[in-house]
Amino acid sequence: MKAFVWSKYFVTGITQIDDQHKKLVELVNELGEITVDGVSSSVNWNDILDRLINYTKYHFKDEEKLMIEYKIAKRHFTEHVKRH
Repeated sequence: MKAFVWSKYFVTGITQIDDQHKKLVELVNELGEITVDGVSSSVNWNDILDRLINYTKYHFKDEEKLMIEYKIAKRHFTEHVKRH
């Protein structure tokens, strides 16, 4: 069972960001699967959480860098960063 289903409505049109968002969805779903199905002895819960946290940090940093590079309006940028 997927915790989060990717939809075309989430597409930004920026391939780099869309790919990162898809990866985040995969990681959330991996975490969701072990939550629903239960943790077996072969699943390292901390490993999955670490990967999700680290990838999220990487994505936020990369997304913010691109927003600066493409000169996104300061008001929008500031609000977006707060959400991160």
